[in-house]
Amino acid sequence: MTRRFGRMTATLLLAGLSACMSYQALADPAAELHRYPSLVGPAHVTLRNGERLTFDSLQVDGDSLRGFLKRGVPKSVSLANVEKVELRMQDDEKTGQLTDAVVCAIIGMFGGESDCQSDDGD
Repeated sequence: MTRRFGRMTATLLLAGLSACMSYQALADPAAELHRYPSLVGPAHVTLRNGERLTFDSLQVDGDSLRGFLKRGVPKSVSLANVEKVELRMQDDEKTGQLTDAVVCAIIGMFGGESDCQSDDGD
């Protein structure tokens, strides 16, 4: 049972590492990105012409966004042409859901009663 518990817990936690992150739009990309002293990323940048770029990392440099696309390709975009920037950040809601799921799984494995199980009234 201990080995099974360890595998299940590891699987849940590994699955949760990606589940706790999501792309979140910045309200004012130029102002918010200036707060970061170094490259941030990954990020989705949508230009005013509808083109969407995925950066591994980027930063504001004067009136431009500079960074690296997939495979290390350098790219510079004028901030005037940027419609939206979405950074991959911690998602508190997803983190809470994952925590609840892990707790329920652990309680369920040991056969305990919890609020995680629905009561059919039988």
